[in-house]
Amino acid sequence: MLSDLGDMSVDSVTFSTKKLAAVPSLTASFETTAMDGWSEDGARQWVRGIRTPSSGTGAAKAAKGRWFMYLEASSGSKGTTSGLLSPWYTAAISKPRVTFKYHMFGANIGTLRLQCTTDGKTYNTVWTKIGKQQTNQNHAWRSQTVTISQSCKREIGRASCRE
Repeated sequence: MLSDLGDMSVDSVTFSTKKLAAVPSLTASFETTAMDGWSEDGARQWVRGIRTPSSGTGAAKAAKGRWFMYLEASSGSKGTTSGLLSPWYTAAISKPRVTFKYHMFGANIGTLRLQCTTDGKTYNTVWTKIGKQQTNQNHAWRSQTVTISQSCKREIGRASCRE
């Protein structure tokens, strides 16, 4: 049984260049059965769904389309982290940015971070959001655009349960 303490969700991730042209191999809507080439790591698994399973927490629906990725924060241990990793990219991207939608609702929400790596070992945090961001399940998803380093070769959305 899941407690009703919180879920973090991510949807509609788009990488773009300085001219705002989308980079298709790095864009994820999570509308396909595969994870759009993305992978995961960490203590808990991200789940592709049309809503979160906890009653009274998480997003009631996707930001766009039908599907999104979420991390059930209700039953996690304090500080456990899980990552949602973009595919590796090698092509030079001029003035890269990533735009994504996020939903963080519930009492046990921890931290959602966007991190960048060049080697898969060292991660630099380029954006952070801590704690509950929405007031209910139907509250609108928030959109965020972050400019990232041209030397970055992989993005990771890393979420943790309340620290």
